[in-house]
Amino acid sequence: MIDGILIIKKLYRRKLFRVLASIVTMLFISTVWQHNMSYYEEEDCIPLGQLIKVDSHKMHIYVEGEGSPTVVFTVGSGTPCAHTDYYYI
Repeated sequence: MIDGILIIKKLYRRKLFRVLASIVTMLFISTVWQHNMSYYEEEDCIPLGQLIKVDSHKMHIYVEGEGSPTVVFTVGSGTPCAHTDYYYI
């Protein structure tokens, strides 16, 4: 009876180890994949506008049109490209 319980515990530990090893492996692979894709997309996705140094920070500025400037500050309200929220202003 005791041998049966020990065998079940041993099998349970192996199964748990396999599940944890699979999760860690998938996390590692996805982290490496994300890092590589971020590196390659950085070259392809050049942002519109220009970077201007304000105090000790860089601010991204997108200018379009003529006349007195309308200044719109936005924080990327969940859209893929934040400047499209105010494109027609």
